[in-house]
Amino acid sequence: MMMKNIIFVFAIVLFISCKGNKENEIYIPKDKFIDLLADIHLADAFYATHYEQRKVHSDSINYYNKILKDYGFTKAQFDTTVKYYSVHSEEFDMIYEEVITNLSKTVQENYSIRPVEAELSKDIWRGKNFWYLPEEGSQKKIPISLELKGKGKYVVTFIYKMYTDDESKKPHINLYLSNNNKSKPKKDTIKTVNYEKSNRTAIITLTKELKDSTLTHLNGFLLDHENKKGDWKKHVIIEGLKVYYIPKK
Repeated sequence: MMMKNIIFVFAIVLFISCKGNKENEIYIPKDKFIDLLADIHLADAFYATHYEQRKVHSDSINYYNKILKDYGFTKAQFDTTVKYYSVHSEEFDMIYEEVITNLSKTVQENYSIRPVEAELSKDIWRGKNFWYLPEEGSQKKIPISLELKGKGKYVVTFIYKMYTDDESKKPHINLYLSNNNKSKPKKDTIKTVNYEKSNRTAIITLTKELKDSTLTHLNGFLLDHENKKGDWKKHVIIEGLKVYYIPKK
């Protein structure tokens, strides 16, 4: 019940803060409204625990408005929909159940770091942690390199949204632990994860335990793809990159 109240109060806050033009007051379809609320709640939970990301989205309401824009809806449409469900609470109860199902599925599929581990871990990433494509490069793979701290567990996590009009072929994450030796290269690949082109905000979390001390770096690409001819563009947002290090006991 608490999560339901949080979602509904949150929606009311956005409703109050986003009074827009009344000319286009039509309801957001139920299925889209469910997805939208799930995205908003997921993004809100992420930024609540990733404080430095507020440098990019210092005003949370502005970020929520961006989600609305990504879905193709106006403030007025959201206003009207929230107003309707504030009166028809039984219908909102059913919507809430589906929102929770969506959130639970996302967490189960993508979030593997346990709360106890999170308390013991330290974010060691100090580079850029947000990218917007195609603005920053229509076919950019987003290369990363990080010196490791020694044996232990490493957790790479970030949020992303890949749009359905993204034109890349089989976009995926390609990361590995390496010895950074060009003459005698050695690497241990982290599990490959394919991106979903769905217009949905999602969390990706990859965990890898380093047992071989000769591997000294985390290298690879956050947004790799298979070769494709012609002029094409990626359409994706990646934000909040963190690399947690959990020392081996």
